[in-house]
Amino acid sequence: MAAEVWYRKWRPQTFADVAGQRHVTVTLARAVAQGRVAHAYLFCGPRGTGKTSTARILAKAVNCEANEGGQPCGRCASCIAVTEGRALDLIEMDAASNRGIDEIRNLRDKVGFSPNAARYKVYLIDEVHELTQFAFDALLKTLEEPPPHVIFILATTEAHKVPETILSRCQRFDFVRIKLADVVARLRQICDGEGVTAEDAALEVIARRATGSLRDAVNLLEQAVNAHGAVLTETMARVAAGASQDARAAMLARLTLERRLAEALSLVAEVRDDGVDLRQFTRDVTQHLRSLLLVRAGAAASLDLDADTLRELSNVAEAFPVARILQIARTLTKVDFRADPLSPLPLELAVVECIEAQAESPVSAGLALEQRAAGSRSISAAEPASEPNAPSAAARVRERLAPRTAPPPPLRIAAQRPAPAEGEPTASEAANGAAVTAASRDGADAASALAAAGVPALTLDAVRRKYREFCDRCREIDRRAGPYVVGRCDIVEVGPGEIVLGLAYANQAKSLESLYLKAVQRAAADVFGAGHTVRIVHDETAISRHEALAAERPSHLLDEALKLGAKPVEPA
Repeated sequence: MAAEVWYRKWRPQTFADVAGQRHVTVTLARAVAQGRVAHAYLFCGPRGTGKTSTARILAKAVNCEANEGGQPCGRCASCIAVTEGRALDLIEMDAASNRGIDEIRNLRDKVGFSPNAARYKVYLIDEVHELTQFAFDALLKTLEEPPPHVIFILATTEAHKVPETILSRCQRFDFVRIKLADVVARLRQICDGEGVTAEDAALEVIARRATGSLRDAVNLLEQAVNAHGAVLTETMARVAAGASQDARAAMLARLTLERRLAEALSLVAEVRDDGVDLRQFTRDVTQHLRSLLLVRAGAAASLDLDADTLRELSNVAEAFPVARILQIARTLTKVDFRADPLSPLPLELAVVECIEAQAESPVSAGLALEQRAAGSRSISAAEPASEPNAPSAAARVRERLAPRTAPPPPLRIAAQRPAPAEGEPTASEAANGAAVTAASRDGADAASALAAAGVPALTLDAVRRKYREFCDRCREIDRRAGPYVVGRCDIVEVGPGEIVLGLAYANQAKSLESLYLKAVQRAAADVFGAGHTVRIVHDETAISRHEALAAERPSHLLDEALKLGAKPVEPA
């Protein structure tokens, strides 16, 4: 007869035995002791954290004939039946394989029957998120008002997939990943019970490999004991857990940080020749870089490492900036071995990319930008493009002037403005005057550079006359931008290299700027000429310039003729 696997043999039998979930077990034990048990519970959290075990303990506790402070005694007939898996009043259901409405209807029909021998009939539905929407609907009313002798316990690893109508009818308990110390303590308890002598470092290796899942940790421990016997060392545990290359992973991370390309590639080849799983090795390197990043950022306490290891990490991390560690970690997380898991090429390419990348310091970057800005004044307006899609001279000028000019102001929400008195300038005229004044004061360099680059100056009237063409071009680039520019939208300002587009409604202005600004910029460059940018503002006085221009047309037939290439002529 096959022996019972350890994770089942050492399954917790009382609330006190559950590791790392004290916030759940204490609450449930008190509820049982005080007789305040709810009719429905939702246990959610990562795999291997004790959800199903806690549900079975709760089923034992509510039906225990002599529970002690909410803890099941483990000696009465009800507790023994649950422990041995023969309790008729504990109904376990796997929602992954019984997810349809027929299974839930069958459950609903049987809920009304009294328990066979116990006080409560407990329904444990595991992976409840797998139920269909119709199954959830069928369960809803029964879950809300079950018979007094029924308790529902729903367990899931993906609580966000459970409908809100179900969540609102349950008491929710979130299980967390088990801390390293709690996993090691539980593994030590199992080793003592099984007569295994294991080093503390060996148990830590297994616990880290399990990443907070106690079931995975117990499985790895049993696998290591089966492979190496009742005496378990750290090296044996690393081999059994597939984590025997931690030292070389840290070495590769160090070589990459120090830009020692030849040695790093030689180490990758050595790891490949030793038959190490390159995917796991890459994950180990990334994990080491994560540790360095946290230590460098001052968050070493979250790593749960011993003092000697933290000291070693700190000595390495202090020698490199956070940006450098972050760059390498990001690159290695994108390594993809799916095409050929045995080929070291993806890892080698990532290492070369990390080492050869030129990380430009902020000081040198600033100097380079200043030099490019100064050199832009000598650019010829007639400079030919090297490629058909190359940026225009005006675009290059704007890019090079970017460090010297202030960024465009953010989207502004204008207050309600009163109508101008007789003789006073209109809002658009005042805005134009302010724009001209600002340009003469702050934008002189930009205006002269644009003029030198051959970018023509625009006037407000000239831009407004082309507004209909601008709208058509916007819709060609992105049809979703069309409703914004043909509504209550108008050109409110024209400055050196800038066109200000005003919308009458604040929410539309925000949406156009956040979603379709690129389409608007492209349309403006195509219609008004390269070198002009668009800024979007909220202006309550804006009219629909598109409709105003359409009203000036003698007929819609003229519009269609113009689209087909016709050219209007003056009458004789």
